[in-house]
Amino acid sequence: MLATTSDMPTAASASAGPRRPERTASALSILVVDDDPIEVRILRKHLSEAGYSVLIARDGEEALEALATEAPRLTVTDLMMPKMDGIAFCKALRGSVVGRQMQVIMLTGCEEEESLVGALEAGADDYVIKPVRPRELLARVRAAHRTILLQDQLRRDKDDIRRYAAELAFANRKLQEAALTDHLTGLPNRRCAMERLAQEWAASARNDQMLACIFVDVDNFKQVNDRYGHDVGDQVIREIGAVLKTAARECDVVCRIGGEEFVVICRDTDEAGAAHLAERARQDLEQHVFGTPGLDSQVTLSAGVAVRAGGMCRPGDLLNAADAAVYAAKKAGRNCIKIASVGMNSFTSEE
Repeated sequence: MLATTSDMPTAASASAGPRRPERTASALSILVVDDDPIEVRILRKHLSEAGYSVLIARDGEEALEALATEAPRLTVTDLMMPKMDGIAFCKALRGSVVGRQMQVIMLTGCEEEESLVGALEAGADDYVIKPVRPRELLARVRAAHRTILLQDQLRRDKDDIRRYAAELAFANRKLQEAALTDHLTGLPNRRCAMERLAQEWAASARNDQMLACIFVDVDNFKQVNDRYGHDVGDQVIREIGAVLKTAARECDVVCRIGGEEFVVICRDTDEAGAAHLAERARQDLEQHVFGTPGLDSQVTLSAGVAVRAGGMCRPGDLLNAADAAVYAAKKAGRNCIKIASVGMNSFTSEE
C-alpha cells in the first residue's frame, strides 16, 4: 500500500487521523521505494524536513502501481528489494512514458563497480551508498531537482518556440496575402495577376492548353470620381469587382491591376469562351443597380479579349494583346467587347 509522509501520526495529529501532506506549487514530489521500515523512516524524515512531499512504496511492483494515480518527479529506490528489485523496477520505469521523465536515485549498500554500473545502465541517474548520509542524500536530491527544473524550462521553451513559430507563420501568410491582394476589392492585385499569368502561361505551354485573357476598363470612371467623390468611386469599384467575380467561372482569376482596370485570366479557354464571359460581365454591369446613395449614372465597361497564339513569346504579349483590344473597344464607343487577332508581326483588334 502506498503511504505518504502523513501516514506516521504525531501526538498532534493522532486524534485527527492520517492526512495527505500539503503540497505547494513548487514542492517536489518524491517516491521512496524501500522495504526496510527503518530506512524508510530515516529517508522520510530528512526529505520531509527539507520541504519535499514524500510518497512511500515497499517494492517495485507497488511503486509501479502508484504511478497510475500519483505523479512523482523523483524516485529514490533501494537496489535490493523483494518481488521486484531496484534494477528491474528501474528498467520497467524507463519503459513507460511517465517513467522516462523521472529522475531516479538508486540506494545501494554495495560499492562494487559492476553493481554501480549495472544500476546506471538500468536507467538510474545517480546513486547513494548506504548507510545514507543525510547531507549527501539531500545534495543529490537537490541536483536531481535542478535537472527536473531545467527539463521543465526546456519544455516550456519548446512550447514557446512552437507557439512563436506558428504565430510567425500565420503573420507571414497574412503579409503574403496582403502583398498579393487589392485592399479595396479583396481581389488579387497587379503583382498577383502577373505571377498568376506567368504560371498559367507556363502550364498552357507545358500541357498544350488554351489560355485567354480579358482586359477590362471601366468607362468614364474619372467622371464618377469628379461628380460624386472618391468615396463613391471606391464603392463603385468594389461593386464592379464583385460583378466580375460573379460573372467569371470558379477556375477564372479576376484581378484588379490598378485604378479602374481589371484582368480576368481564363485557363483552358478559347476565344469564343472568353468573349462570352466578357459579354456576360458587360451585360451584368450594365444592368447592375449600385447600392451607392445618389449615384444616378450608368456605369459600363469596355473589354478586350486575347488568346495565347503562336506569335506570342511571353505572358506580357498576351496581356498587351488584350490591352490593345480594350483600346479598340474605347475607340469604338465604349460599352463593348473587342477581340485581339494575331497578325504576322503585330496584334490588331477586331469585334
